[in-house]
Amino acid sequence: MQDINKIEYEDLFQDKKIFDSIGQGRYYSELYPCKIKEQNKKKTRFLKYLINFYQDKKRFTNEKKNILFLEHRFSRIADVLSDSYNIYLLHDSIKIYREFRNKGYHQHFYRTWMKCIDKSYITHDMTFAEKAACGVERYFAKNNINLVIVGNDKRFMERLIMIVAKRMLIPTVVIQHGAYTDEWSFGKLKTANTADIFWTWSDYIKDCYVKRFNKNPDSVTVIGYPFELLNDKPNKKTVLFLGNNYKNTNYDEGIGYIRIAKLVLKVCDELDVNFLYRPHPGEEIDELEYGELINYIRKNTTLLEDLKLSSIVIGDFSSAMIEASLCNRKVVQVVWSDRSKETLKDPMYSFTYKTSDNYDDIKITLKKCIEDKNNSIIDDYYMHKELFFEENIKKNVERIIDKSLNVTK
Repeated sequence: MQDINKIEYEDLFQDKKIFDSIGQGRYYSELYPCKIKEQNKKKTRFLKYLINFYQDKKRFTNEKKNILFLEHRFSRIADVLSDSYNIYLLHDSIKIYREFRNKGYHQHFYRTWMKCIDKSYITHDMTFAEKAACGVERYFAKNNINLVIVGNDKRFMERLIMIVAKRMLIPTVVIQHGAYTDEWSFGKLKTANTADIFWTWSDYIKDCYVKRFNKNPDSVTVIGYPFELLNDKPNKKTVLFLGNNYKNTNYDEGIGYIRIAKLVLKVCDELDVNFLYRPHPGEEIDELEYGELINYIRKNTTLLEDLKLSSIVIGDFSSAMIEASLCNRKVVQVVWSDRSKETLKDPMYSFTYKTSDNYDDIKITLKKCIEDKNNSIIDDYYMHKELFFEENIKKNVERIIDKSLNVTK
């Protein structure tokens, strides 16, 4: 095993440092690592038992190269590649395990590494991070990983994986997982700056990335929108409100956004329109703060499942708004905070319907949205809708991977 150079605190926790520097508190709460209690230890043992008991039904072959995915949302890409490559899926969820158990992927969990990273985060002692890095390196060597694909490179676990992969000269790919903006994602969070290759949804994002980091355009490949889309015409008058995790970084902003959701619910009641609340994956629900919204919160559903039930989507700053527009849903943007106002400069957020956080404005806009037949249309330059679904998608994606595998040779 090669020597592991010392990991710098800023390398691993750069997003925390950035959020602290712009005065928005911690990206992760100080209490976050403390949530790993005895029940999680039991979950780890149970998950290990399941994976050992239900061993993958599809035999892996030495002739195929081994690709590690850290993002289960991109299963469409993994499915396309599974005949030509051995697919490894690294995660920390029994639910994900059950979902992919019959697909023939090798599934492994990273809870032990994550606990070490948590300790490192809380204590600022990078010895724990080095211990986790050694575990990752052993995992890569044991399974002969040839390519690492992640959907995010700003969180703790993903950044550790990327750091170790680079040290071992294993090529890395970041797939665009949300609707990035030039200033926020590329400027402040440095998203996708750590990988050898960046797979993006559109030429617009590619141009932003190349400009921001002065990167070689050949290191960025436009693959189009990688998730399933809806082509139906919804006829139900149902509003889907998109939650957010603002409370994690700015409590007052989080409470303000919950207030807007309650106003939208009140308007829906008056207009006799169904209301659904889809929480952000990082959003913590408190019954006292959310009040009557509790009865409308969607639990354990995918975005696509919620969009199937909806005709109108309301939010302020979310990639789900872009995805809803691609699925032929009407989108209403609430422009109320500095963050949402910043998106007005971004052509990807050029939605037909916009409103303030005022009750009367919300009512007028929502009523107009229900009555109109118009919808926001996103130009292909800003969001490619078709590329990923061409008949030659397998050949196209394999070509990208072959190119990635040669990056470090």
